Amino acid sequence: MLQHWHLTHDAHHIAWLTLDKKNASVNTLGKEVIEEFSTLLSQLAADKSTQGLVIASAKKNRFHCRC
Repeated sequence: MLQHWHLTHDAHHIAWLTLDKKNASVNTLGKEVIEEFSTLLSQLAADKSTQGLVIASAKKNRFHCRC
């Protein structure tokens, strides 16, 4: 079950991956978020019907990276 990402597909076979880090006011790219992202990318790569990918933030403050 996804905790931080929401995946949808539109009619044109574009995957929309939206980050909304649980219990956080901003999206930070920590270990848990990256692991979920990696799993999702593997699933999308295996899905030959997906024609593209849009990555977005559900937060007003966009992304912050603690790398």
